[in-house]
Amino acid sequence: MPQIARVIGTLWATRKYKDLEGCSLRILQPVNSKGEAVGKPFIAADTVGAGLGELVLYVTAYEAVIPYPRDMVPLDASIIAIVEKIYHKDGETE
Repeated sequence: MPQIARVIGTLWATRKYKDLEGCSLRILQPVNSKGEAVGKPFIAADTVGAGLGELVLYVTAYEAVIPYPRDMVPLDASIIAIVEKIYHKDGETE
């Protein structure tokens, strides 16, 4: 199930697994639907071109490999969407 996070940085790696060459790695801070930080930051492959400060949807575990253009790469998390707005019972966020 996709979760929400904010891009808080970029990870630069001079050496990485061969099939991850060219892959952008972003540092994500999980947030709730109101944009409040929850949990600890982690690294995710960026499959959609997300930028610093943007709200994104991400997937983890086996599903993290599905949006990546190469098969069977060692990924634990992937960004799958850039969030424009969130609507919930307490009003609009972002």
